Amino acid sequence: MMPFTAIIIVSIELLAIVASRVIGKRWNAGYAVGGLAFGIYNEVCFEFCWDYSQDLSPMLWRDIPLIVVIAWVALAIWSLTVSDVIVKRLHVSNPFIKISADILIFACSGYPGEFLMSSLHYWKYDFPLQALIGVQIMGYLFVGLLISCAGRAFQSAFDGVCKRHRE
Repeated sequence: MMPFTAIIIVSIELLAIVASRVIGKRWNAGYAVGGLAFGIYNEVCFEFCWDYSQDLSPMLWRDIPLIVVIAWVALAIWSLTVSDVIVKRLHVSNPFIKISADILIFACSGYPGEFLMSSLHYWKYDFPLQALIGVQIMGYLFVGLLISCAGRAFQSAFDGVCKRHRE
């Protein structure tokens, strides 16, 4: 049975995904795939860097909770969709500014959850450097770039496939 904490976290993640659909006026499956690809890669390849609480069960692999991978998906969809809406409303056409918006919104959306969950001891870092706020924020800025590039590349591919099928 899923612990109460995990149920609350999954509910918040699903709310973010549905809210992204509402504000973006479409499903951005490519953003989800970009978040999923990064989430699986990050959690599996760097599993030795942190330990998760059993309160986040069920585990996907070893001590990697399924909801942590889902969180990467939700964060990618949410942040890239919000960035799309803001950039469109501001009529921004400069690609550097668009990517910067993706990165900034991703970091501002993701870091508070990182801080809260580690403060509540849902995970602990195996290396003291990882617990430094500056290191975490720099990490979220860099990951924001990776997820922006991956999510937008997948979304572009999906849009191209859908466009060809409509013709």
